[in-house]
Amino acid sequence: MAYKFSIGLALLAIQVGWLNLPWLLAFGVTLGIYLASGGWRFVRLIWLTFPRDFRGLVVLLKLMTKVRQQIRNNMTMCDTFQQTAEKHRDKVAFIFEDKCWTFQEVEYFSNKVGNYFQSIGYKKGDVVALFMENRPELVFFWLGLAKIGVISSLVNYNLRKESLAHCISIVNAKGLVYSSDSAIADAVADISSSISNTELFEFGNGSSNGLKSQNILEKFKVCSENPPALLHEKRYDDILFYIYTSGTTGLPKASVIKHTRFFLMSIAWGIVLKLSPADVLYCVLPLYHSSGGILGVGSVITCGVTVVVRRKFSASRFWDECIKYKATGALYIGELCRYLLAQPPKESDKKHSLRFMSGNGLRPQIWNEFKSRFNVPFIGEFYGATESNISLINLDSYPGAMAFLSVTVPQALPIRVFKIDLSTGELVRGPDGLCIPCSPGEIGQIAGRIEKRNVARHFDGYVNKQASQKKIAHDVMKKDDQWFLSGDSVYWDELGYLYFHDRLGDTFRWRGENVSTSEVEAVMANALGLNSVVVYGVEIPGCEGRAGMAAIEDPDDVISMEFVSKKLPDVLPPYARPVFLRVTNSVDTTGTFKFQKTRLRKEGFDLSLVKDKLFYFDSKLAEYSVLTKEIYGKFVDGEMRF
Repeated sequence: MAYKFSIGLALLAIQVGWLNLPWLLAFGVTLGIYLASGGWRFVRLIWLTFPRDFRGLVVLLKLMTKVRQQIRNNMTMCDTFQQTAEKHRDKVAFIFEDKCWTFQEVEYFSNKVGNYFQSIGYKKGDVVALFMENRPELVFFWLGLAKIGVISSLVNYNLRKESLAHCISIVNAKGLVYSSDSAIADAVADISSSISNTELFEFGNGSSNGLKSQNILEKFKVCSENPPALLHEKRYDDILFYIYTSGTTGLPKASVIKHTRFFLMSIAWGIVLKLSPADVLYCVLPLYHSSGGILGVGSVITCGVTVVVRRKFSASRFWDECIKYKATGALYIGELCRYLLAQPPKESDKKHSLRFMSGNGLRPQIWNEFKSRFNVPFIGEFYGATESNISLINLDSYPGAMAFLSVTVPQALPIRVFKIDLSTGELVRGPDGLCIPCSPGEIGQIAGRIEKRNVARHFDGYVNKQASQKKIAHDVMKKDDQWFLSGDSVYWDELGYLYFHDRLGDTFRWRGENVSTSEVEAVMANALGLNSVVVYGVEIPGCEGRAGMAAIEDPDDVISMEFVSKKLPDVLPPYARPVFLRVTNSVDTTGTFKFQKTRLRKEGFDLSLVKDKLFYFDSKLAEYSVLTKEIYGKFVDGEMRF
C-alpha cells in the first residue's frame, strides 16, 4: 500500500515540476487517479490507523532518545538504579509479605553483595547462578553482582534433577546462591555431585542439608554498604544476566540479556504505560522470567515505581491485595486472567485502583468480559520473546490483539509475518529464493530483521552459539540479510493488528512457560525406563496455550500409574508434567524414526477418537487416574482445575 502513496507523490511532482500545472489542479488530478485505482482503501486505512501509528512513532522516538543517551553516557542498569535511588532514597521500592525495602536499603544490600563477592575473588565475566523463590532479594543479588561485572543466571525455582544441573553447568557457574527454603535446598542437595566445581552459598537460616555451603547472610555482616570498587571496564552493552527459555529441542537454553536489552524493554514499557514514582505495581509473576524480572523490576529501576512481589499467585486474594497495597497496575499472563474469571464474583472485584493491567496471552474470547467484570481501564497486551529482537505492544488496547504493525508505513519497524508451510513450520520461499510476506488473515511466522548498528534490532542470542544460529534465517527480504525467527505463528488483520496463533516446532506453552517436548520425552524415558515416549501439546477448551500430553508405548501392559504418579514430580516441574497420558501398543514414526505427532495432536484426549487407555492428572489426589466420560465432560466444560 505504501508504494501507491509514493507513486502518488511522484505523479504530483511530475505535474507541478515538468508540466507546470497549478498545485491545486495537480493535486485534484492525482487524487482522482489515486482513488480510481483503489486508493480510497489506503486513505481509509490512514484515517483509521493514523492516531495509533502516530502514538507508536512518538513512543519509538522517545525510546531511542533515551537509549542513545544511555549509550553516550556508557550507563549500565547499576548506574540507572543508583540515580533513581538518589532521587527516592526513602521511598519504598519493593514490598514482600508486608516487609518494605526502600531504595536506599536496596542500594545498601546490593552493595554488600558486590563487596562480598569481590572480596573472595569474583570478577567481571564470572557467573553466579541464583536459585531462590519469588522474592525481592533475587533482584538485590543480581544488581550487586552486576556492580562488579559478574553475570547472574536466573534459574527457575521449579526445576529439579537433570534440568537444574544442566542450567547451572551450561553457564559454567562459579557460584550458586540458593535460598534455605526446604524444597529448594533439597533440590540442590540432589544435584550436588553434578555441580561439585560450583561454590555454594545459602541464603537464609535453614539447615545446611549436608551441603558444603556458606551462609551468605553471616558473611554480609562484615561487608561495607558503600559501592564496591570499580575494578573492571564497564560497558553499557555488558551482559547483565541469563534467563532460561525452553527451545524447540533439548534442555533449557540460557538467553543473553545485556544491560541495553534490559533498558530498552523496561523504558519502552514505562513510556507506553506512563509509569511514574506514584505508581504501585502488583507482581505475582516469577522474577526469573522477562515479564516480572525485566518489565516489573525494570519499572523500579528506571521509573521509581514501587513493586509488590508475591511468592505465588492466589486467585482468591488477587483483588483484595491490589486494594490493600493501593496498586495502580498489575502484570498478568493469560492463564492468570482465566483463573480470576473463574472466581465467584465479590464486592472487591471493582474496588481496586488499577489504571492498567499488562501482560501477554489474554485470549480474545474473554478479553471484554475480563475488562468489564473487573473494571480495568486499560489492558496493555504485548508480544516479545525473552531472547528476541521483536518487542510489540497493543498501544490502544484493541480487544483481542497482542500488538500491531503499521500497514501504511510498514518500513517503520523491520518486523514482518512470513508465509510458512503449516505442516512443517518452515518458511515458504518464492522463485527468487526470498521469503513471502503474508497478507491479512494468512497465518505465518513473525520475524525481526537483525541490524548490528541498531541496538533495538540486535539479537544477543544464547550462551550456546550453535543454538543462536538456529534462530537466524538468511536471505529473507533481500540477499545476505538476517532475520530472527520467533518460532511463533501469528496472523494480522486489515488494520495491522496482530493475533497469536500457535507455537511452531516441538514446543508448546502451558501455565505461562514454554515446554520443550523433546526435553520432557527424554526425562520421562529415563525416569520411567521406557523406550518410546511421545510428548505433545493439546488444546483444552477455555484454556490458554496447550496442555502436555504423553503417548507411552506399552505393548506388554506393564506400566504402573502409581509409579508414574510418584516418579514424575521428582524429575519434572509442574508446568512440564503431562496433564494427560495415552498408553498405546505402538507409536507411529517416520522413515527417519521421528515421532508422528500430527495425528496424536488432532485426536488429543477425545474419548470418541482415542481407543487407547487415557489417564489424566488428578490434582486433588496428586496421581494419574482413568479419564472417564464424566471427567472428560468437565474438561470440555472448563470445570477442571490444574
